[in-house]
Amino acid sequence: MAFSAFSIFSALFFGWICLAALYDQSSRTIPNHLNGSGLLLGIVFRLISDDLSLIDGLLGSLLGLGLLWFPFVYRRIGGGDVKFLAAAGMWLGPSLIFFASIYAFALAGLFSIFILYQQGTLREFLKQLTYMTLTLQKPTITTSYSLPFGIFLGITVLTLYIHTHSIIF
Repeated sequence: MAFSAFSIFSALFFGWICLAALYDQSSRTIPNHLNGSGLLLGIVFRLISDDLSLIDGLLGSLLGLGLLWFPFVYRRIGGGDVKFLAAAGMWLGPSLIFFASIYAFALAGLFSIFILYQQGTLREFLKQLTYMTLTLQKPTITTSYSLPFGIFLGITVLTLYIHTHSIIF
């Protein structure tokens, strides 16, 4: 039974996403060597593919980098998340990496609401959010829970990849 290059690279992509999510969950970091290997695999994947352009992948990487730049500068996410989305952009291209980031923020937001509800602080958070919106001041509520954003990025990137390439497990 022979495997196509697409099948092999898809399996490597899946493994890379899972490793990044596991690292982020356990240590709240995605190591540079892992992000670099994902980017390198994406470049090779694009070079050997007949219907994917390297330019499209580079644009996806630049957009992935740019989309998370401001949250990184304002210390809302880590540098590993930024580099992860840039590497994933090589695989997905610019249009899909844009949607992956939007969906990841939405998924993380929904999960945050669930966590706030579980902790019994959702009502207080919503009051503080309303106050912040009306007065343009920072909310005073704090939580000790932090979310590893790489997991949400991984879920959305992998979902879009599977959907785009019609992969059935």
